[in-house]
This record gives sequence, C-alpha cells and structure tokens, in this order.
Amino acid sequence: MNKVGAADLLLVSIAMLAATVSFATFGFYQFSEPVQTVSSNRFNFTFRHGANARNELNTFKGTYVRNTGIETPVTIILSLSPEELDRIRRKMIEIDFFSYPSRFNESISSRDITGERTAYESYYILAEYNYGSKEVSWNERYITKNERAAKLTELVTLIKGILESKPEYIALLRPR
Repeated sequence: MNKVGAADLLLVSIAMLAATVSFATFGFYQFSEPVQTVSSNRFNFTFRHGANARNELNTFKGTYVRNTGIETPVTIILSLSPEELDRIRRKMIEIDFFSYPSRFNESISSRDITGERTAYESYYILAEYNYGSKEVSWNERYITKNERAAKLTELVTLIKGILESKPEYIALLRPR
C-alpha cells in the first residue's frame, strides 16, 4: 500500500477545488446571459385599445376584455396561435418598438402635427420578449406626419386585424 503524505492530499484537494470552481464559474457565465432566439416562446403582450384604452387583449392570460364604459366589462378566453404571436413579434422588431419612448405622444414634434381629432383611440402595449419588457402608451388625438407614429399604426392594424378575425371576438360583438 502506498503512503500518501498530507502535502499530497492537500494538493489533490486544491486541484479538485480549482476544477470545481472553474466549472461552476464557466457555467455561471455561460448561462447568465439572456439567450437571443428567433422563436416567440418568450414573447407575450398586453394590448389595450379604444376610448381610454379600456379594451384589453392579454396573451399572458389568454384573455380579452371588452369594456365599452357603458356596460359591465366582459372577459372571454382568447388565445393567439404561435404563428400570430410570431407575426406580431416580428412587426415589433421591424418597427423597432423596443426603442420607443414609454409615452410616445410626448416625443412628437409640434412641427409634425397637421391636425387634431375630437374623437380618438388610445393605446397601451406592454411587451415581454427575451427577459426584457417594454411599455408604450399613446393616442391618436393628433394627425401627424411622424414616421414612427405611422409604424405604430401598422402594428395596431396588425394586432386588431388578428383580434377581429377570431371567432371568440366576433361572438362577443353579437347582441345578447
């Protein structure tokens, strides 16, 4: 039987400890960074629209709330398909939604305003994507030639088009 000295055991223990720390450190750095993917598996949003942004599509919960302000709000189960979510996510990326200011109307220059509406819709979007989130609110009170406002309108048109094509939404509009 070989005799192992205390110094040898100490060296082996230190080497094993160093290897464990190196592996743990490598693993920590490797997995602590957000993973950038092109899939929509980490994408959800809340979209409020209408007068005072009272109606709400919530893909986190899979619900839609219709709130006319006159009747009692009605909540229904309404989910978007992965393909629909992906189309919306890609549109947000295309228009650089995640760089918009949180209160968009305040960023529009008075030089870009060409008119004003008396009746208009308000909007709010909270989007969560790849461990980050972005909230943007605005309204269509002003008629503007601002390019970024036009891009938000494209996004709203896409979301509303998908929403309004859903049988659950169409049924909600029928008189009771």
